[in-house]
Parts: sequence; structure tokens; C-alpha cells
Amino acid sequence: MNRRFAKTWVAVSLGLSLLLLGVDFYAWPRARPGGRSPQAGAETKRVATAEQTPQSEVKVASVVGEVEVRSAGGPWRKLRQGEVLRRGDRIRTGEFSEVVLQDETDNTVAVTPNTEFTIGEKSATVSRFTLGEGRIAADIHRAENRVYEFASAVGDSAADTKEGRFSVVADGRGLLGVVTRAGEVGLTAKGRRVVVPAGKQAVALPGRPPGDPLPIPDRVLLQVKWPGGRTRKDRARISGTTDPGARVKLAGQPVEVRPDGRFETTVPLSEGENSFVVVAEDPAGNTRALRSPRIVRDSGSPTLKIDAGDDIWE
Repeated sequence: MNRRFAKTWVAVSLGLSLLLLGVDFYAWPRARPGGRSPQAGAETKRVATAEQTPQSEVKVASVVGEVEVRSAGGPWRKLRQGEVLRRGDRIRTGEFSEVVLQDETDNTVAVTPNTEFTIGEKSATVSRFTLGEGRIAADIHRAENRVYEFASAVGDSAADTKEGRFSVVADGRGLLGVVTRAGEVGLTAKGRRVVVPAGKQAVALPGRPPGDPLPIPDRVLLQVKWPGGRTRKDRARISGTTDPGARVKLAGQPVEVRPDGRFETTVPLSEGENSFVVVAEDPAGNTRALRSPRIVRDSGSPTLKIDAGDDIWE
């Protein structure tokens, strides 16, 4: 046996042995041009994917009135058109102010007056936001396979959609309502999810699952029981009824509304004439305001009138 034949025989024997042992030659790392193995290429791909994770960024498309923004740990400051908001940025609108936000696919969220709204996280499939109190109006089109979620800052209720034109309202106490104008929106709370189609609305009351979707109303109920016209007390009690899920404000301050729509509160009275306005707003954005009749506080000492007759000095 010459030397060349011996080398060939050893190579064949080794190959047969490895085959009998079940060794997969194709599972072995192979050097690539430039000396990079498949594992190195995979690691590079994973790093590149991580670097390409979407960032939570929305642009301020327009601002009306005074709107403030606060980044994590920072002070409140004036929000300006053209700014870019990122995860954790919190905005609040005033009595007569509004801001429109826009993402990279031209989806928009209008933050209406007296609202607190926070930019949440963004992954490859979900964009999250938090509604503290107030109302937003969103226009989401299916530009990509992404879910937009709007969660209440209190409780576990949240609204979600991939496509739709709708509004979401929160009272800051756990209530969350959805009104769908186009497309469909999901409303989830306490383990139950309902789908709210176009032309319907649904409300999840604090600590309760959402109710069934109902037609969008064209007006909001508001009935108020006012106190008497004259009093010596320094406070007055005001009560009334509105639609369940509606928000009520008295003299600009929020009033707690019970699940059945009833509300009751007291207000301080100034000396002399007093007048108050109660405003109700339902999830659809319908509003109604009622002004109280004149309430007079007279805290002066009572006058004691004595009629002693004509012969008092006789």
C-alpha cells in the first residue's frame, strides 16, 4: 500500500465513521468570505433589528390656545407647534385650547380642551397612549399592521383599534367611553372586550366591564335641582341627573357622577347674589349647560320687630 492510497483510505474511513455516528456535516459552522461564521451573521442581524426598533415619537401638528407639556422629571412648559413628543411626555390643555398630534403615517389625535394625555411606548406592532382626563378624537387609517391603544390612567380599561375615526373620553376616576364614527374600536375592562362599530358608543364605568354598544345620542340629558332663592348659610347643595358616562362640571370644577347618572355636590356662597353654571358632556361630545336662578346669601343679624301698641308710654 503506497502512501497516497493510505491517505485516501484514512479519509474514507473517517467519513464513514462520522456518518455512522449521525454527524451532520451541514450543521458545522462554515467560514464566509471575510472570515465571518453564520453565528456571527445572526448576531449582527439581531443587533441591527434591535437598533431598528420604532421610537415613540409624534409631531405637534397644530396648537390652539395655551397647551402645556411636561417631560419626565421636568417642569410644565408651553407646547409649541412643530415640536416632537416622545415616550413619557405629558400634555394638558386648558379651557379653550386644543392640540393635534400626528405620527409618521399621518394618523392624528386631537386632544380637546381640559384634557391630560401621555405619550406611551411604541413597539413593532403597538402604539400606546394614556388618557388621564378629558377627551381625544382620533383618525387612524390602516397604513401599517399596527394597533393603537388608548388606556385610562385609572383602572384597567383601554380602547384599541387598527383603523377608525373615533373619540375616547375619561373622567379621571376610572370611567372610559368610546364613540365610533367610522371603522371599529375595541373597549376592554375587567376581562371583557366589546367591539364598538361605526355609529355606536360604549362606556366602561369605574370598576366594571364595558356595557353593550348603543346608538350614538344626539343630545345629553341634564336636570338640576337648585337650592332656594335666599339663605343665611355659607354653602349650597346642588344635585341633578345626567346620562351614565357623562362628565359634569360645576363652576368649572369636575363633579363625580354615579353609575346611574346622579350627582350631588356643595358650593360656597358669597355674601349677596350668587349664580352657577352646570355643564354636562357625554362621550359623543354633546354638551348642555344650565344656569342657576339667583341665590342670595344674607348672613346679617336678624331684625327683631316689636309691636308694643300705641299706649307703650301710658
